[in-house]
Amino acid sequence: MSSLEFYNGKPLAEQVADYILNYIIDNNLEVGAKIPNEFELGKMINVSRTTIREAIKILVSRQILEIRRGAGSPGSPRGRESPTIRWDLPL
Repeated sequence: MSSLEFYNGKPLAEQVADYILNYIIDNNLEVGAKIPNEFELGKMINVSRTTIREAIKILVSRQILEIRRGAGSPGSPRGRESPTIRWDLPL
C-alpha cells in the first residue's frame, strides 16, 4: 500500500490508521517500539503530515500508540518525535 484513496466512504485518516496498525503487526513491533515519525510515514504512504497526525490521534485514542514528547532523537525538529506502541496487539 503506497498511496491511499477514499473507499467505501471511509475517511482517509481512518485508512491511514489502519495502514499504521498493519505496519505494526506486519513488522512484529513490540510494546515500547517506535514507529516512523510523521514525516517518514507521510513519505511512505504518500499523504500529508496533517493526515498522519489525525491517524496517530485515532490510534492514541484507541490506546494503541502513545506520544512521548521529547522521546525523539536529540536535536530532532518539533513534530518528528516517533510515536511508540503502547498496547500488546494479539496476532
